[in-house]
Amino acid sequence: MKPQRANTLAMLALLALTTFTSSTAAHADEKVDIANPTPLRLGVPIGYTKNCRLDGIEFTCVKQKSSGQEARTFASLGNDKAAAHDFIGAIGDYTEAIKINPTFARPNAPDEDYFFRNSNVTKLLADYNQLVRDEPNNPYALALRGELKFMKCDDAGAKADFDRAIANKPDFFFALVRRADLINRTDNGSLADCNAALKYYPNCARLHHDKGIAYQFRQEHILAIKEFNHASRLYPQWSRPYYMLAQVHLSMGNSSKALTCFEECLQYEKTWTEPYLQQAAIWLEIHNYQRAISNYDQAIALTRSADHWLYCSRAEAKLASGDTLGAAADLTYYLMHDPMQVMAFTIELLLLLNIQIMALALGRNALKRKLLMYE
Repeated sequence: MKPQRANTLAMLALLALTTFTSSTAAHADEKVDIANPTPLRLGVPIGYTKNCRLDGIEFTCVKQKSSGQEARTFASLGNDKAAAHDFIGAIGDYTEAIKINPTFARPNAPDEDYFFRNSNVTKLLADYNQLVRDEPNNPYALALRGELKFMKCDDAGAKADFDRAIANKPDFFFALVRRADLINRTDNGSLADCNAALKYYPNCARLHHDKGIAYQFRQEHILAIKEFNHASRLYPQWSRPYYMLAQVHLSMGNSSKALTCFEECLQYEKTWTEPYLQQAAIWLEIHNYQRAISNYDQAIALTRSADHWLYCSRAEAKLASGDTLGAAADLTYYLMHDPMQVMAFTIELLLLLNIQIMALALGRNALKRKLLMYE
């Protein structure tokens, strides 16, 4: 069959398939069943010791915990105390949460990692405004009000409250860390904030991580790498420094090191979808389509809601790998949940298939000319 006729037939076949899937989209969702992989399980809980007291006798007991769960417990306790205006108790619990797991209160974190996540922030802010008026130099009230402003994206107001809290209590860990957190939104003074906090807590992985981000904002990649590596040495099980190292290596054009850092990140945070997607983009660039598809599989398995973009991306990777049927299955799912995109996606798939057929035709012609040379 001539390449031109094959090209035409392939396009007609895909158009027919698209028409069929588009009509199928009008039916119930149960007519399409796409098997997804099982999400990876979290790591095995680790042990820790704690001083306990029973009937006046103090002893050491061993418990099992996951650092994330334990930190979340302290954060929840802090929320309850903060809502009840127990300043010192709340700050103490928040500080423990950050020390146990520095990923808490991290910039751009999932919503559940923010403090006061189940509270009416606007109402609490009004209450804390009154409390600060009554006690203008109370560092705990100021820090908690700064946290509320931080959540409402009032960076200037948050920084002002953190500044006042630190002025009244210079070694205030919670306020120092949260003021440094503002670097993910603005670079003004962030490096100075990190250095000020590190004077009191030189071995805080969180602060070295934030300092690395400050250097990254300044395009000082070598210094950023140094700080992220320092944070990793202080807290090897924390995923964020590895993720940020991967970002720096990507900006420097070193994809292989970026892939390695993403792997290290996922070793300690297997349920975070972003590293899988970042890896998939690199695999696609170097034409390793099977690894890219594997990454999209895991991201889809971890996403609780139906993310149509993920199915679209996986379909494109499958089509590029030659798996037309797999791409059509993902296309069917995509169309059922977002039928308005059918034309744009169909055109894109047709173009990709057309390019594949043209490349095949060129290869055949080149081989034919080479054979004729030796006749």
